[in-house]
Amino acid sequence: MARVLVMSPSGEVYDHDNVRWYQHSDIQKYIDHYHNIGDAFVFDSSLKLMNFEKLRELPLGEPNFDQIDRLKEEYDYVILRGSNYIHQHMGWPHAIAVLKRLGLPVIAWGIGAQAPVEGQIQLPEDLKTLLKIMADSTASIGVRGAYSAQVLKDIGIDNVRIVGCPTAFRRNDPTLKVTLPLLEDVRHVGLTVRREVSPAYARNIERYLTFHRDLIKDTASKFDVTLMAQGEIEEKKLVFGTDEQKEDAIAALKANRWASDWYLDDTIEKLYRERLFYSDVVADYEKIGADKRSRIGLPAARQSYGFGQWGAINLFYL
Repeated sequence: MARVLVMSPSGEVYDHDNVRWYQHSDIQKYIDHYHNIGDAFVFDSSLKLMNFEKLRELPLGEPNFDQIDRLKEEYDYVILRGSNYIHQHMGWPHAIAVLKRLGLPVIAWGIGAQAPVEGQIQLPEDLKTLLKIMADSTASIGVRGAYSAQVLKDIGIDNVRIVGCPTAFRRNDPTLKVTLPLLEDVRHVGLTVRREVSPAYARNIERYLTFHRDLIKDTASKFDVTLMAQGEIEEKKLVFGTDEQKEDAIAALKANRWASDWYLDDTIEKLYRERLFYSDVVADYEKIGADKRSRIGLPAARQSYGFGQWGAINLFYL
């Protein structure tokens, strides 16, 4: 089986193909650090779709060419997990030198281009060079969708395949069917929440947050709901923090104009205090999903969800 190097992992690997955040049991160490559990879900899903015997991170810092030469002999290929790497601010200053020296195939798996809110995407020259090195190293680059494929085509990369996100087929079961129960039989619902937003992801922040708020409230009025957070600092503190940290988190949300004006009303605050869930371990989301009759994924490109035993409902909006 293959020996694999990983560019930009999102968490530590345990039990061969499972992912969790680094030193996840030390809650206080990372409680003030935002990391997206969706990225870990993508990494975890990618590993579950691969046959490999050995895995390690590819160092992308200041090149140590002796080390790179050893890695070339000890490993078979490199993977780049799916994420929105193709945008104007992306940069790995030493990656070009590392990949050129390494000379191994680079399998990009479900990477995406982050569309700007206005105008055409502008990519830095070093990112274009890096993407071309990757494309030349292997049969094709796997991207998330047609927009990402067109962005690569526009810079001269034609060997592209649209494969979507690895989370969509993490079960590795081509015969998988999602059978939803009748709505009147649903009692428990898991709802993924993504409060953190920026103009890069939403043209109208007010519409984004008020729609999100209203969906949460409407769902909670009809079902026994669990709100599954993505990794924002305030949400983590409300789940893992001390009593003081929890109150600090609520105060921070109230001090945030977007949140206070368009999201955090009395009902959302009560739900946040009583119904919020977060974990730094991907498998914990699988477990809670298996206990829910329905799962609703909200809202955008970076959000990832696995299929519990009852399947999933993914709701997207612009």
